[in-house]
Amino acid sequence: MRSAGLFLLMTTFIQVLAAQTHEEPLDPVNRFHTGLIEMMKTPNYVDRNSRLRPNVQETFDTSTVARIALGRNWRNLPETD
Repeated sequence: MRSAGLFLLMTTFIQVLAAQTHEEPLDPVNRFHTGLIEMMKTPNYVDRNSRLRPNVQETFDTSTVARIALGRNWRNLPETD
């Protein structure tokens, strides 16, 4: 059930991102998938992480995803977290 909710949440953010940049809805998804495939071809963890991080950051609004996922607990977190 959680994975279905996470998928729905991620899909919604991709759609919002696409609407803001006037892209086709599948463009961010295709770029993300291409980045994931390239990352999986990388032999070591450090290089994989360095390839994955910018791909995630340009595709998802991670602070908004975290805020929604944490719900009311978001308000109780220190700014550094």
